[in-house]
Amino acid sequence: MKPLRLLRSGALLASLVAPAACHLDALLHAPGRGGPGAVYPDVAALSFTTPPPSQVTAGQAITPALTVTAEDASGHTVAGFTGAVTVALGPTPSGGKLGGDTTVTAIQGVATFSNLRLGRSGTGYTLTAACCGLPPVASTGFAVVPGPATRLAFSTQPSQTMLDSIIKPPVQVTAYDGMGNVATSFADSIAVAKGKDGSAGKNATLSGHLMVLAAGGVASFTDLSINQLGTGYTLTAAFGTGPVVVESAPFDVTATPPAPGSARALSFVLQPQSAPASTTLAPVQVAAVDAAGHTVPSFTGPITVTLGTNPGGGRLSGTTQVAAVSGLATFSDLMIDKAGTGYTLTATAPGSGLAGAASTAFDITAPPPPAPPTRVAFVGQPQTTAAGSLIAPPVQVAAVDGAGNTVTSYSGPIMVGLGANPGGGTLTGVQQVNAVNGVATFSDLSLDKTGTGYTLTASASGLAGDTSTPFAITPGPATQLLFTVQPSNALPTATIQPPVQVTAFDALGNLATNFTGFVRLTIGHDASLLGNATLSGTTSVAATGGVATFGDLSIGAPGINYTLKAAFGTSTPIAESAQFTILLP
Repeated sequence: MKPLRLLRSGALLASLVAPAACHLDALLHAPGRGGPGAVYPDVAALSFTTPPPSQVTAGQAITPALTVTAEDASGHTVAGFTGAVTVALGPTPSGGKLGGDTTVTAIQGVATFSNLRLGRSGTGYTLTAACCGLPPVASTGFAVVPGPATRLAFSTQPSQTMLDSIIKPPVQVTAYDGMGNVATSFADSIAVAKGKDGSAGKNATLSGHLMVLAAGGVASFTDLSINQLGTGYTLTAAFGTGPVVVESAPFDVTATPPAPGSARALSFVLQPQSAPASTTLAPVQVAAVDAAGHTVPSFTGPITVTLGTNPGGGRLSGTTQVAAVSGLATFSDLMIDKAGTGYTLTATAPGSGLAGAASTAFDITAPPPPAPPTRVAFVGQPQTTAAGSLIAPPVQVAAVDGAGNTVTSYSGPIMVGLGANPGGGTLTGVQQVNAVNGVATFSDLSLDKTGTGYTLTASASGLAGDTSTPFAITPGPATQLLFTVQPSNALPTATIQPPVQVTAFDALGNLATNFTGFVRLTIGHDASLLGNATLSGTTSVAATGGVATFGDLSIGAPGINYTLKAAFGTSTPIAESAQFTILLP
């Protein structure tokens, strides 16, 4: 240790304090210490132990409260962790902002975020959590849905119209939540009424369907008209029978159509509405208008729409050039393939000299992520089939989501097996198949035993199973004959009792109940002394339910160890009976 040299009082103080401060800073920032820049050597990662739910409501706190936990390499909570964890929005196409307390100090290793909220509806949201130099961790994806409808706006204002004529384009009123999102789930009634009365006698009547159910948060009033001339009319809108919420822009009712001037410009009369990516937009209308803004019916030229503002780098598809009819071009199949906030369309009429127009801004939201599969389901049920034959058409089993939709991204193995087995059959064929576009096809299944009420079961790892509808296995074609009631000993010319029975079976040994052909009997071993015995009676009988019964057989000559043979119709005999005796009288 170097000796101290007293130069000046300040120099001595500095020489003592500086090393101590450095040592203190090293202690504070050493592994395992707290502080904004602290490092926690026992913490391997952060984890969303309570992630955001799959769906939250705009403007409302995310519930249950999110929790982010500091975990060691084995996934256990590091209770000594007290770092300040910050959550932020991951990349999102919806342009939302995260509100609430986004930085929270962990307690016993867990940071709890109890008042986070998002204002803009959309899909594909994620959150990230970070702290203390640890790698950021991302939450599962979730959607923000609009809150309850709290306000209304005239999204298509009433335009100047003729006396007793329907106001065109149709007036539209849109419901919004408290955060300004279109309340797409709102499907209740919206009512319009006369606001300011522009008639001279203040006694005008608004006619048409004045109360309409909203669809996707939008109510369209397609048959409104007013029966008095006047200027400065307005309409009001309300939720059902509630108080007035909003008033429209003023408009006039004229005695005759306003005489249009020559077309000067284009104007969007039905503005584009927000929609999910790759989904058809609500119809968009563009009009050729004169200097006063009136539609010019004589204009029938082509009008083209293109993307103006393109925040998502999207592509506009559909019919983008339409010939105007009575001055109006309607675009009914437009769609944009990428999400973004603040898209606009531009309208032009090439070669017409008309000034173009830009639409109001609208949003394209990310399509909701496909729901994960939750179960398997038979989408091609097993059908009644002959024993030993392939079940046709092939059995098909799909991986489906909670709503029963096939999850086409699923390509894992799906297994089938026997459920109910009334015939004691054996299922053969390939019973594990990888799904293609979410569907596994079993093309070579068969069962060997007849029975009614068979079922198959389907299963896949991690998914709930399913049971098929019942089906039957019927006999195959008759290929075998067996003496099921053997001939008994009898006296010469006496009827052999009990009646001989011959039964038909298929190749797998199932009773061929569907066989109704003829079975023919002949003498097999002729035990008579001269070898010339004759089998009398009905020797060819049609089977019933696969069984032929011979009730009047007899042989005239005595002999020991006679046998009978059985054949299908006139074919070669294929079965022989047990031996029997025709006794001496």
